[in-house]
Amino acid sequence: MSIKKTLLTASILAATAVSASAFADSSVSAFSVDNHAGFVVGAQGGYANTNWDNFLDPAAKDTGFAARVFAGYDMNQFLGLETGYTFLPRTTGTIPLFGGSYSIRNYAVDLLAKLSVPVSNVFNIYAKAGAAYFNSRISLDSLGTQNNSHIGPAFGVGAAYEVIPNLAIDLSWMRFSG
Repeated sequence: MSIKKTLLTASILAATAVSASAFADSSVSAFSVDNHAGFVVGAQGGYANTNWDNFLDPAAKDTGFAARVFAGYDMNQFLGLETGYTFLPRTTGTIPLFGGSYSIRNYAVDLLAKLSVPVSNVFNIYAKAGAAYFNSRISLDSLGTQNNSHIGPAFGVGAAYEVIPNLAIDLSWMRFSG
């Protein structure tokens, strides 16, 4: 089986996000049931595991910091769309069969539908699902560099708390599968 077919660009991102919202009526709370629409932008950072050790080298270093920036539009307090760019941690290790080391850099661009449930005026829980474009740049000492990309499912869950009007923090878990 070729390396290209066995690549896994999966990530679990447990992140704290800060998102700012620009709503049509700025006097309305971001998660208020009276809020009907608005743009959302934000950034997330946290821990990720790319799971490359499952395919290449059990001793691979494939965990670390990941970052995501996103923008979206909430059609109402229940439904929204979101797109984002995720930078995943670099994976490094050795391949005993080739006698060399490798380095893999990954990123993902996603498009997600977001379903939210307001628990109160300042707290909501949500689920996201959609597709992501994944790119992996694989550098092998003895074989050179290869880019691999594909489209796969992405999904996640989280909870957000509005600290002040139009500024929320959240805790989320996301998975990019491939």
